[in-house]
Amino acid sequence: MSLLRVNLAAKPFLNLRPVRRLAAVLWLLALVALAGNLWLYKSYFSGSTETAKRLDDLDQETRELKAASADLEKQFAALDVGHQNEQVHFLNEQIRRRTFSWSRLFERLSDLVPSDVRLTAVAPAKQKDAEKRRKRDQEGGAERMPFVISGEAKSDEAILALVDAFFASPSFANPDLHQETHDPGLTRFDLSVDYLPQAESTPKASPPAATEGSGAVAEAPAPPAKPEGAAR
Repeated sequence: MSLLRVNLAAKPFLNLRPVRRLAAVLWLLALVALAGNLWLYKSYFSGSTETAKRLDDLDQETRELKAASADLEKQFAALDVGHQNEQVHFLNEQIRRRTFSWSRLFERLSDLVPSDVRLTAVAPAKQKDAEKRRKRDQEGGAERMPFVISGEAKSDEAILALVDAFFASPSFANPDLHQETHDPGLTRFDLSVDYLPQAESTPKASPPAATEGSGAVAEAPAPPAKPEGAAR
């Protein structure tokens, strides 16, 4: 037996509450999605703005570094490195000369100069000459100080003996005879030589023994004394 549903409403009635609830939920979800999209867009926009600002700062820093590098290159190109090296070497030479032992130099020269030679001037070489000698002898390793020596000699043989003494001495190197001026009974000369302050000085040679024909007369030994009371 089927039941009959009786509608007592004055007008036809439809239950729209579920539909309205569903529509409200959908609108709410749409609003939430819209708010999320707006937040993401704002975050992306602000992040891109900061990134663009950082990129601009990096570009500006890069340009400044390039400009500074160009200025440094110009300054380096304008520097005269060779001239500055010469100045540094000149200052080092001046310091070395202030601490230089002239007494030791003259002592070593006195051991080498022959008796027929008289030195009139001993002076450090000029800067250009010193630089040439330093470049030429830098492979030697020992400290070298170039000097120019002027003097007078009674003969050419005495000058050659002086040059040979410089060659034989460990305290001197590279003697070079530049000029000779001959006067009656006297020869003036100029020579250059490298002095090695750290080298050991040449020991003085012992005086040669007298030989036959050298002009030296040896003393004869005294005769022994006769004993008192000896027969005549």
